[in-house]
Amino acid sequence: MITEIAQKHAKLLSVVTDYRKKEAEEAIKVAVVPGFANYQAAPVVKKLVQQHKMNIIEDVDPMAQLQQGESELAFISYAGKLPDDFEVLSVGTDDLVVYIPARNPLSKQKELTLSDLKAEKFLTLHHQNPFAVFVQQVCAAAGFELYSVFEGEKGKTLVNMVALGMGVTLLMEQSIGENLDSKVVKVPIVPQVTQNLAFVRRKNVEHTPRQEKLWQALKESFEK
Repeated sequence: MITEIAQKHAKLLSVVTDYRKKEAEEAIKVAVVPGFANYQAAPVVKKLVQQHKMNIIEDVDPMAQLQQGESELAFISYAGKLPDDFEVLSVGTDDLVVYIPARNPLSKQKELTLSDLKAEKFLTLHHQNPFAVFVQQVCAAAGFELYSVFEGEKGKTLVNMVALGMGVTLLMEQSIGENLDSKVVKVPIVPQVTQNLAFVRRKNVEHTPRQEKLWQALKESFEK
């Protein structure tokens, strides 16, 4: 009797596992930038998740995930030009901002140039992270090499360390939520340093009807 129950239980577990595996295989893999829930595009995607099977994965380089075939769709923040073999659905722009400890005199400024920050200690994302490379480049263009005292995996971690007075951090504005610790001040950078926000997919591959349906739903949502 006990053996029979155990066998039935094992069979049921196997059925559930197979079903979940099938669901995961059918779901459209969408690679997104870290902190995606903070982006203005997120509520639209949240609505679409209810109608389309999606498996959303945060990745420091969603574009690489797409190029390697690890995902069918990506939400990216980028500067410059994208390769021609990608279809791009633009959904706005995002600005670089600096997060500063409230006790730092610079936090009283309404806006700051990058060169205003050259003497500061920086908290940065890991140096191999594409965004960290971008920040190094914009600082170099402003005439200085930033001095990083800490490299982290997530923007949120860096902002938490700003609250502890450890240094300043440069991040794209939408990557961090609006609810900041009172010990942290967000200051705009001038002239503006902007990145483009977009959903992208590969052009020269066959898209399943399900993937096509999601792409069209995204276009309709953002082209209103």
